[in-house]
Amino acid sequence: MAAAAQQQALASLKGLLESGAYSDLTISCNGDTYKVHKNIVCDKIDFFTRAIRFGGKRRNLRMIQPLLHTKIYEIADKYEVKGLKDLAREKFKRSCEQFWDNDVFAVAAHHVFSTTPDSDKGLRDLVSLTISKHMCLMDKPEIEALLTEFNGLAFGLLKLTRKTG
Repeated sequence: MAAAAQQQALASLKGLLESGAYSDLTISCNGDTYKVHKNIVCDKIDFFTRAIRFGGKRRNLRMIQPLLHTKIYEIADKYEVKGLKDLAREKFKRSCEQFWDNDVFAVAAHHVFSTTPDSDKGLRDLVSLTISKHMCLMDKPEIEALLTEFNGLAFGLLKLTRKTG
């Protein structure tokens, strides 16, 4: 009985996200708009909690795109929202191409490796690919720290350099 109630609640949440019904927060970034619910997003992403608390002043969201897309990916995975996870992956890929040399890339990469299981290669492979394309990132202390903390990232880079080298 409890399992059925849980499934019904999850289905209801999925429906609300997909339809945008009763949404009370709109996130706009690079022409994309997400109609979301404060009670879900703010519970998981402190940035939005602070933005709402302090008047929601516009900020340069372009620089936090990689992190935003990793968090949307995490939420889509948790609530099994079909299509949203793939969309977040595609947007993360574009953000990596654009912001690979920005400090937020390392923060987003850390979030990817600390919130996804080893078996979920969706964003992990994009982080590895981005670093392998821009090996100068290895000179940054925050990237070095990532490679030390997450053996899977270091191993993924070794595999990529072996394939291309």
